[in-house]
Amino acid sequence: MSPLAPGPRSRSLLGMLPTIRRDVLGFVRDTQRSYGDVARYRLGPLMSHLVSHPDSLKYVLQDNVKNYSKNHISYAMVRWTVGNGILTSQGDFWLRQRRLAQPAFHRQRLALLADGMVRATQELIDSWQPHIARGQYLEIGEEMMRLTLRIVADALFGTDLSAQTQQISRSFNELSAQTIDRFRTFRILPPVLPTADDRAFRQAQHTLTTVVRSIIAERRRNPVDRGDLLSMLMLAVDEETGAQMSDDQLRDEVITMLLAGHETTATVLGWVWAMLDRHPAVADRLHE
Repeated sequence: MSPLAPGPRSRSLLGMLPTIRRDVLGFVRDTQRSYGDVARYRLGPLMSHLVSHPDSLKYVLQDNVKNYSKNHISYAMVRWTVGNGILTSQGDFWLRQRRLAQPAFHRQRLALLADGMVRATQELIDSWQPHIARGQYLEIGEEMMRLTLRIVADALFGTDLSAQTQQISRSFNELSAQTIDRFRTFRILPPVLPTADDRAFRQAQHTLTTVVRSIIAERRRNPVDRGDLLSMLMLAVDEETGAQMSDDQLRDEVITMLLAGHETTATVLGWVWAMLDRHPAVADRLHE
């Protein structure tokens, strides 16, 4: 038996990149179905693995994390977007950041956020009623972006960022779209060139950084525990070193959490709506 995982092959110098560019979700689905929960494939000169089973993901991301380096171009691309937060850091620095952030995600703390989530959801539903009464369509993707941004802003900052929703969403959309496109086209240079795409990337980064740093600066002037995640991150002290997070570290962690809690959750919710529409029997059970 070969020690290498099975996987799709290509004679192209780009490996499976052309296939992924045409239909990334189809590639993931078909590869898992054809080759199992761990599949090996080539992206240009690099060998990659698609890991699908939850147990395997836990093995890589939690149980044996020290065996897997993040010194990879794919992580570098993500760092250009979110900085060196808990998603992209590694080694002792990652462990320290994880220790500092962990208390903010204790079950009791998260339970306190549930009321705000329910309230934001109900208010969004209420805002739909005039549109429903007039028989108007709603762009569900945008609505889910609005909802998740409000919830994550309330959880992170204890504040309403509604006035900045469009600005923040546009920035995240720009960063996410470009990051995905860089993966698909294998553009491995950082976004520092005087091109339209790179300028748009840097402007989106600047917008997010400005919003986050202004909130951090205001909190530094009045460092009290407001019960939100940012307060907990700012007040957290590493038991081994006595150190706290710097403003740069806070910025990276907050933008990471904004991205993880805002866009990815909104995308999943959009798919939930689509799947419920395809499977009305499941939707009926939910209503029951």
